[in-house]
Amino acid sequence: MPDGDGPWCNAHAQDELPPIPFTTAALRVFDLSLSQMLWSRRTVFMALVVGGPVFIAAIVRLVLLLGLPTSIQPLARRSSGR
Repeated sequence: MPDGDGPWCNAHAQDELPPIPFTTAALRVFDLSLSQMLWSRRTVFMALVVGGPVFIAAIVRLVLLLGLPTSIQPLARRSSGR
């Protein structure tokens, strides 16, 4: 059984590393949690749900603004023969 002096022992690891300042540690935790929240499935889904119609509307406005030909035509009323 090792007596705690080998490289696998973590007993002396704290003596070798300087302590991390509180603000640095807090900023690292904040950065990690923020990145996890931003890339969660729910956030990506909400971005697609909210951003999709906005993106489509911007494309339609750009096409109409540039005067590009479109195949969209208004529906004609059917005459009933009366």
